[in-house]
Amino acid sequence: MKILVPIKRVLDPNVPVRIDCEGKNIVAQNQPHALNPFDEVALAKAAMMRADGIASELIAVSIGGEKSVESLRTALAMGADRAVHIVTGDEDQLQPYDIASILAHIFTQEQLDLVLMGKQSVDSDAGQTPSLLAGLLNLPLLPDSFEVEIEERHVIASFDHNNGLTRARAALPAIVSCELHLAEPRPVSLPAVMKARQKPIVAKLLEELPVVLKKTVSILKLTEPTARPACQFFDSAADLAAQLRTQGVLK
Repeated sequence: MKILVPIKRVLDPNVPVRIDCEGKNIVAQNQPHALNPFDEVALAKAAMMRADGIASELIAVSIGGEKSVESLRTALAMGADRAVHIVTGDEDQLQPYDIASILAHIFTQEQLDLVLMGKQSVDSDAGQTPSLLAGLLNLPLLPDSFEVEIEERHVIASFDHNNGLTRARAALPAIVSCELHLAEPRPVSLPAVMKARQKPIVAKLLEELPVVLKKTVSILKLTEPTARPACQFFDSAADLAAQLRTQGVLK
């Protein structure tokens, strides 16, 4: 079984972001970056399946500028057998449909059995790529999964649905999007990092792919979120009730 894990290089989630002077982009230059946390969890789960012999090959793919190679090296150190880098310009901002179209091409070319991917990226928070990919390939989608098992050419996943637990089963090939609770990424050892340098990364220019990009959505303006008012502490329930009456919440 061959597994594909798409990964994305994003701004470090622990670092405050700033909007540029034009109000259309986040300042990314000279800022620390990291592997998208949801993708990291998907990669950790796929690496476990590869180590357990469930998967015969684990392929990581990243779509982005030259520095995306850093994320792919991390993926190789975490257990991926090889990596594919779809090279774009540093300023290119591909939309979920474009990303899904590229991944669909790779899926068909590689003849894959399973795509394990983060349910969203922490920069755009769109969360659309898994469902778009499943639609383009006409494959089953198991969304927001926090448990994933493989059983006799079927994938079984658990996810929350309508405030209840849903457990679904789908025949391979399939697409699975992952929640943060799916797996715990392990620290990468120095020997694994050294070994990853010997694993191949195949670079392909975006222009060379037989994919038609839509680019139908553009960002008009980014704004800072409204600041929250400071928290209030009360010595007793009576003081809280008095404040709520003052505000007209209680009568």
